[in-house]
Amino acid sequence: MKKKHLIIGAIASLTLSLGIGLIVNNFNSKANGTEGQVVLSESITIGDRYEIYAGENQLGNTPANLLNKGTDLYLVSDYITSTEDGIKYYSYNEEENYSTPIDITTDSNATNLNLVDTTLYYIANDKVKSVNLDTTETNEFDELSNYNIDMMYVVNYNDILFSSNSTVYKYNIENKEISTLESCNNSVGFIPSDNGIIFIKKDDETYSLNIDNNELITGIEQTIETTKDDLYFYTDTNTDSEETEFEQSRIALDSLFGNYSESDIINVPEEQHKMYLSSIRNTRNSQGVKNMLNRMNAMAKNTWKALKNVRSDKFNGSKGFTIPAGKVSNGVPYSQPTHGGYVGYNITLNQFNREADNPNSKLYTQKANGNIYYGTDCSGFVSFCMGHERRTTVGINNTYTHLGKASPSSIRVGDVFNRTSFNRHVILVYAVDSQNVYTIEQTVPGLKYNQFSFAQVESKLYSQSYTVYRNPNINSVPPIDRENEGNGGGGNAPSPNPAPAPNPAPAPSHGDPYVRDLQSWLNGVYGAHGVKITVDGVYGPETEKAVVKGWQAEMNMKYGCGLVVDGDFGEASYNAADMFKVYLNTDRYDTFTKLLQAAFAYRYKYTSNVDGTFNQLTANNIGYFRQKYNISDTPQHMKMNAETWYAVFNDGRKPNFNNELKEIQSWINGTYGDKFGIRVPVNGSLGYETEQAIVSAWQAEMNLKYGCNLPITGYFNEACYNAADLCKEYTDTTRYDTFTKLAQMAFRYLLKYSDVTCTGIADANYCSKIGWLRQSTGMADTPPHMKINAETWYTLFNSGNRPNFNNELREIQSWINATYGAKFGINIPVNGALGYDTHQAIVKAWQAEMNLRYGCNLEVNGYFTEECYEAADKNKVYLVQDGYDTMTKLAQMAFKYLLKYSDVTCTGVLDANLCSKIGWLRQSTGMADTPPHMKMNAETWYVLFNDSNRPHFNNELSQLQAWINQTYGAMGVAVGTNGALGFDTEQGITRALQAELNLRFKTNIPLTGYFDEATYEVIKNNNIVLSTTEYDNLTKLLQAALRYKNKYAIGLNGIYDADTINHITTFRNLNGLAQTLDNSMNPETWYTIFNYGNKPVA
Repeated sequence: MKKKHLIIGAIASLTLSLGIGLIVNNFNSKANGTEGQVVLSESITIGDRYEIYAGENQLGNTPANLLNKGTDLYLVSDYITSTEDGIKYYSYNEEENYSTPIDITTDSNATNLNLVDTTLYYIANDKVKSVNLDTTETNEFDELSNYNIDMMYVVNYNDILFSSNSTVYKYNIENKEISTLESCNNSVGFIPSDNGIIFIKKDDETYSLNIDNNELITGIEQTIETTKDDLYFYTDTNTDSEETEFEQSRIALDSLFGNYSESDIINVPEEQHKMYLSSIRNTRNSQGVKNMLNRMNAMAKNTWKALKNVRSDKFNGSKGFTIPAGKVSNGVPYSQPTHGGYVGYNITLNQFNREADNPNSKLYTQKANGNIYYGTDCSGFVSFCMGHERRTTVGINNTYTHLGKASPSSIRVGDVFNRTSFNRHVILVYAVDSQNVYTIEQTVPGLKYNQFSFAQVESKLYSQSYTVYRNPNINSVPPIDRENEGNGGGGNAPSPNPAPAPNPAPAPSHGDPYVRDLQSWLNGVYGAHGVKITVDGVYGPETEKAVVKGWQAEMNMKYGCGLVVDGDFGEASYNAADMFKVYLNTDRYDTFTKLLQAAFAYRYKYTSNVDGTFNQLTANNIGYFRQKYNISDTPQHMKMNAETWYAVFNDGRKPNFNNELKEIQSWINGTYGDKFGIRVPVNGSLGYETEQAIVSAWQAEMNLKYGCNLPITGYFNEACYNAADLCKEYTDTTRYDTFTKLAQMAFRYLLKYSDVTCTGIADANYCSKIGWLRQSTGMADTPPHMKINAETWYTLFNSGNRPNFNNELREIQSWINATYGAKFGINIPVNGALGYDTHQAIVKAWQAEMNLRYGCNLEVNGYFTEECYEAADKNKVYLVQDGYDTMTKLAQMAFKYLLKYSDVTCTGVLDANLCSKIGWLRQSTGMADTPPHMKMNAETWYVLFNDSNRPHFNNELSQLQAWINQTYGAMGVAVGTNGALGFDTEQGITRALQAELNLRFKTNIPLTGYFDEATYEVIKNNNIVLSTTEYDNLTKLLQAALRYKNKYAIGLNGIYDADTINHITTFRNLNGLAQTLDNSMNPETWYTIFNYGNKPVA
């Protein structure tokens, strides 16, 4: 056969190559982790994945991935990867926009990953192994241990095909027989096909395909993939430059084994596109479409210059690509930086430009899972243009209107061409004229423009499995924010050719459009709280007050503060910020962050994004503001504190409230400032600095009086305890004593006893407070001369917590560090002292355990928020009744150290004492009790971790709760109207149903809150027909049960409409219920919905 060296045709897309067809699998596994063993402890829900074929052979991984050692195995959104620490499954959480790693095995540096059904095959330590991800059963294939395996496929569930020393062998998994297939000298890999083996050889940096030792196709640079019919490959046509330009071709697999010729290659040579903007159809675009085009142009016209080589080490099984130093590029690099910075999402376009100008940036020094650290992919680019909150278009088929292979003349600006099978890719339409469609796409190495005639849409796009999708919200695309405007193609860099501006820019309007957007947002979000301002684009006094009003309203909604929404940030707002520790969420959107950014951008004229995303620019602005207005910095976790909030909303002025506290602050500064560097603002406001300063003053006084040499840290730790014990610092009760004054300050400002006076004289009130502190914390009393001993000092300075050195608390601190430190960065001092860090670490440990156990992807921040509540509710964290359970241990830790029940032991075993404490907590906070199997529920977890405060979240749920009370309260049905889905509300929905049935059918069902036999009989004995057009209370309660008992995203309009019927149909299918001929409700469906999917027993 004649050797052929072919110049390959081009196609614009190069994305994840995974084969075709969709499989969804779920698997559960449990095992204990040891070296080289399965370490799964909780179930994993495996994401959507593609079937991979070469002809009729179904493969366990793609040829491209296996050619590159097979250390990665990509699914639609998730992926499996091999690391030095073992094999990990990365599960993508669309809501959090983050991939969570779950350990599968501890086998390090595994290769040749193959996933078949629920079994993962791989090679580690020169052994072929498998683990069943459903049963965790493991296996080693000893028969293969004598082979030095280069490349391995699991084929058609039955066989392992592998190459060793240029020979391909087949191993039958069932009968364990090995047979020799074919050989090819110097091959580095192979592809099994229906007609034989296709061998792969490597020549310098390119690959060739070979059959029967004959070289067929050479010069292959990039991904080699297969389907049932074809083989795809890529080459670099830009051989004269360091910059690679990838082009794709395909060939029928069968033709490689027949009379193969160049005509079998399907070439699509790229045209040099020249777009004549005058010929583009000048349609009247909506403001949303204009916003989309502005967002597209911001990234497309952005220019940057590589200061160093920018290298992608791998790309979907390929060798990667390089953007050479000195290269001026438009847009941003192509990348899928799952753990880096997606431009437009967790890094802004302007931030990217700053990173590009910094030679020490992660752009040049780090990789993100082998990808360029900062960049975006095709989905990220289209999502950015559309203003989507998520940077992925994986769910486009559920949210966009699918037009299929629409007539090219019907395609509009803003439509997308999407391919969901082989080589997933998405392309944006930005202009259309009478004969052509103009597109832009993010591909390797960056943005690319295309012009397709209507005929070429058919021949080049539809023939490649692209179909058209339309964004139903295209007219609501939000405008671009300042931090994502880029540099507009400035400098000497050439603009993209052609320049993608098919429509004239909109005429400028009066006022700042970004301020108008802010004003509209404030009116829309906080209008119900009295915010109603003129949308004129002018940031004047009215808008300044509206921002503060928004802050006050947000505090009321989130924390129930009861602030007056008046736009005046005074002492009440300051105290609320201090009490609820409004520090900002640094990892995702936060309304408080947006309000702060608005003040920075328009009140202080700082360069700032106003999108609610905390980034380095926000951090820099906070630091600059504090420096300018002489506000002390805070610990790392406290991005903002009460003092800074006050100053931001008061033109840089610091708070100035309490005259007595001012005197205390002045006294601390004057007494200990020069010698020990203790200085606090003299503002009469009790912030974090003043609280620490009181402890620091005690440490300084111990150094002055006794020469203790204590570090001035502001934390009363074991060293302070030992010093107080050694020096017998009991305070002088006969005259003025500095230590008495410090103790009084601690009682007044740390323990909040407002009737204590800080005179330094041990009066009766002060002495009674010492006695009460000892009594309330279970300390033994002391002789009269020992007013305060070491234990009392410790308890006084540690929020009423007694010391526990070298005992249980030290062990707990060590356990938290050892269990969650390496994986979640939780590391606290092992000092036996309960400080703020240990308090938060207990909550962090709960969040980490939820992530490990359920794959929740919670932020490990030490704050039990609404997200934690929802995770506890969704995963039904009730506590294990028998034996040790980590969640039980964490609950015991919270009762003992957060709620101060000193008789609780942290054994991890559910004992009678813990059960009684849970019951008492519910009773004392007004929570409904739960069935015996539900020792803890979401509401109880929330109250436990939030100082006994009950949750208050969901406006829609609170409206339902209020409706239930109003409609059925006279019949004895009452639930809390707090927006939190607790057991009482779940029962309340069923009790409301029982009440409604009694009203309607004159029955007397007991209002038990359980859909029991009596309720079932009433349903069966009455013909209940729900109206498809009229409102009905029964329909509303049915919808409520679907939404809140079974977690269906359904509205509560009380009408048995098409959406409700669709959810009922889905519910029946999932729970094995028969459908009704007329889509009506039947008794069995009523019973199953109200019993969480459990069908009635016949």
